[in-house]
Amino acid sequence: MRNSPFQVRYNREQIDWIDRRLRKHMARFGYTVIDTPIIDQAALFLTRAGDQIIEKLYTFEYGGQQLALRPEFTAAAAYRYLTTCKQGEVVHWQFSGPVFEDEAHNIVRGAQRYSTGAECIGMNGRIAEAEIIGMAALGLQEIGLENYQLELGHVGLLRQLLAPIGLDNRTERFILARRRLLRQPDGKAKIWAAFEQILLNDASEQYQASQTDIDQTQQMVGAALQVARRSQTMGGRSQDEIARRLVRKQQRAALREQVAEALKLLTKWVQLKGKPDAVMNQLKTMANGNEMALKTIAEWESILHLLPHYGITANHIVLHPDLARSWDYYSGLVFELWNDDTLIGGGGRYDDLIRLAGHDAAVPAVGFAYYTDVLARMLQYSSEDKPCLTLLDGYGMADSAIQWAMALRAKGYCVVIRKTVDDADQATIITLTEDGKMLFDGKYYALDDLSALEQALWG
Repeated sequence: MRNSPFQVRYNREQIDWIDRRLRKHMARFGYTVIDTPIIDQAALFLTRAGDQIIEKLYTFEYGGQQLALRPEFTAAAAYRYLTTCKQGEVVHWQFSGPVFEDEAHNIVRGAQRYSTGAECIGMNGRIAEAEIIGMAALGLQEIGLENYQLELGHVGLLRQLLAPIGLDNRTERFILARRRLLRQPDGKAKIWAAFEQILLNDASEQYQASQTDIDQTQQMVGAALQVARRSQTMGGRSQDEIARRLVRKQQRAALREQVAEALKLLTKWVQLKGKPDAVMNQLKTMANGNEMALKTIAEWESILHLLPHYGITANHIVLHPDLARSWDYYSGLVFELWNDDTLIGGGGRYDDLIRLAGHDAAVPAVGFAYYTDVLARMLQYSSEDKPCLTLLDGYGMADSAIQWAMALRAKGYCVVIRKTVDDADQATIITLTEDGKMLFDGKYYALDDLSALEQALWG
């Protein structure tokens, strides 16, 4: 059991130190604490969960219901909003607690992780996104992490850029799911091979010819072959069958052209990553004439202009349009927070999630989460603002020891009473003398002179 994936691999004292500061920080933005169930309906988390999440979800059956350990907080927050809030209500919620992912190979994090974050639901517009991003970045500074990088992407923009090409939904999903292959030298060839094998082999089912196309093609077939009126077949096939085959062939040829155009755009898209000004200029060039895409780019740019108010400079920001989060419920702007090569948090806009959970319409929503257990392994911390003290009572003077301990605790100190030095930990040591005084750093202090001891403790 030593290497059990369920072993908690983070230090709770470190987690609490970070969590308290982050929660206090988010409270200054008006975010109130909520709790969500650790165990809930599995279907709640399967709504728009990406393949990566589905594979890592802990599920089990109980009482005829399929249940799961929560892998995150957003889906539960969306359901809470759906069931407890009035239409149009704006809420600012924060959360923290353990989450679970089945990653047997990850011996560092284990199955149980810790997450801290926030959701802004019911509020549309750039202020909501800017506040969530700004609050997330400022929280890192609150816990002493100044060296961070903010990566920003956009889930909806790519579909808008592809829209003029006219791909059907199935083909678009097929290509988008494989677009990261384009970062490989032979990636385009792999996509074409998969396209020919998977899509074109069942084209007869996917691409049904319209009756108008069939009629027009049938006329051309009849004229070209000079079929006599009395002859209804050609090589065992009717004119109708020949016409349908020709139409499907034309459709496949047109589809190939569409796919080629989409792959050309995607090859540029997956390579976009860099400083905001440079990437924005490239996006505007790609969107030339596409009003919907240009509008989205302008909105994204307006959010960037607000971030300096939160102390986020251009040096912190990298635009990565193809940035993809693990959850498929994101619908707009997405972001990740990095420290060197370590992912420490992320989030984005997910307007469709509450509708998918059962609401009549989409509800504007944006949120984020820190990977608090990852932060705990990175940061140096002090367990308390004041030093933790070990009070050595070598003479067995319980009354005096307790009096001293309670007086110091009232001042905000953590005090642990011990009998011997061997029992003491690495905390600051103060020693109770036989006459009831306290010895620290070679000097003696009486209980009625506690302020002098405090000055000495703080150095």
